[in-house]
Amino acid sequence: MTQTSPTKTPLAECFLSKRKMLSGNVLRRMHWARRRRDGLAIYRELFYVLGKAPSTPGGRVRLTITRYLGPRERFFDTDNAYGGSTKEIIDALCRLGWFVDDKPEYLVPVVEQNGERRDQPGIHIYMEVIDAR
Repeated sequence: MTQTSPTKTPLAECFLSKRKMLSGNVLRRMHWARRRRDGLAIYRELFYVLGKAPSTPGGRVRLTITRYLGPRERFFDTDNAYGGSTKEIIDALCRLGWFVDDKPEYLVPVVEQNGERRDQPGIHIYMEVIDAR
């Protein structure tokens, strides 16, 4: 029996140039009102860049978030990369309807960090449907 690779359909892509990702440690120490304000700012920025989803995909979505480091930034370790601003980005995209829920059966998050383009820091977001239902 041969296993076929799932078809991948690009869903959306954007680059947030003015946004810095915060680590999980920074977010956990932040006051709840400031954290909420930061989450709303991410939601507004994604709404203006991507808008609401035309229709919510029924399958699994792979969300790849690439953090481009600035001139004086260091790489996050794995738990800080997944637990920081990534959660706020996922929650904002879910509110905008780009995927059904952030449960593992609907979303596969991938966080990457790139330190090669230090003159252009920001966050690159790429979504693709990997299993259509």
